[in-house]
Amino acid sequence: MGYMHPKGTKFIYLVTCIRPIIVKDKLRFGSKKTSSRCWGWYSDMDTATKHVKKNVTDICEDGFYTFAVIEKVPAGILPIGIEEVKWFQWSFLKNKFAVCKKPEWSERTVNWGIS
Repeated sequence: MGYMHPKGTKFIYLVTCIRPIIVKDKLRFGSKKTSSRCWGWYSDMDTATKHVKKNVTDICEDGFYTFAVIEKVPAGILPIGIEEVKWFQWSFLKNKFAVCKKPEWSERTVNWGIS
């Protein structure tokens, strides 16, 4: 069942953009200083999703960030128990983000927006 947050816990939806890099022919997540950025947060998943899909304020940075993730995060310091995650991949042909499966290179990593 996982971690249960206390009743009344407040949540936010962090939007983080990520640029994976190629190292020795394998796709890997690069240095956090150069390849990811928490773009902001929303109070609900629907608004966050709509704005990521529309690339509001150019969150892909003109194609630099090719993935985005929205994480439902509880209030707190280095919170645990991420409950809801949605991944997106940038389409250069369509010039927008589209929902995608969790990338293999991101396995075993959480709290993308809090580092």
